[in-house]
Amino acid sequence: PPPWGGGGGGESEEGALLPRTPLDPQRPTPETPTALGGLIKRQGWSAAESFDLCVFMGDLNYRVEGNRTAVNVLLERGMMEVMRANDQLAIERSAGRAFGGWSEGELAFPPTYKLDRGSVDTYDTSAKRRVPSWTDRVMWRTKEGGKVRCEAGAATVYTSAPGVRTSDHLPVVARIEATLMDASRPHSPSSSSSGPSGKRRGSSSRMTLCSVM
Repeated sequence: PPPWGGGGGGESEEGALLPRTPLDPQRPTPETPTALGGLIKRQGWSAAESFDLCVFMGDLNYRVEGNRTAVNVLLERGMMEVMRANDQLAIERSAGRAFGGWSEGELAFPPTYKLDRGSVDTYDTSAKRRVPSWTDRVMWRTKEGGKVRCEAGAATVYTSAPGVRTSDHLPVVARIEATLMDASRPHSPSSSSSGPSGKRRGSSSRMTLCSVM
């Protein structure tokens, strides 16, 4: 059997969560808040709907489900697919409980938290021995019918920056390729109008971008 226990979820003999233990699948999706005088009215409403492209980045604090000993073994053996399957953010997104409609690049780099300061591969050696996790993330979302498109695999770069070691987190870097629709389409007579001088004035293409970090 694998070093972290049996084939299913649950707890090991030591009482710690096994790497494949999912979050509670019965946990209900929180209702949309009705604060701010009812400003937020529709369940599932998101401020992202107001923008053609939104990029969300930061320390979201999602962890990898499992105990420290088990995750250490996964890292030593390069079993990244098992760690990704137990990433809390991925679990929540798959269950529809968080970041619905958002996209993210593949987590093909080692966890960026929690490292001993100044190190790129020595994870928390303090008494807390925190489980190595991808807490810092970059995601994006485009508006349906908007002027920006991000195709599958839009994150052509998604990795950590091991050269920056001033924190117990390694920074995460992402390059997201987006296409502005109709930006270079020739103006047709039907889409232009005459200005005061009689010259043709073409229609313009605009897009809205929101970046939250």
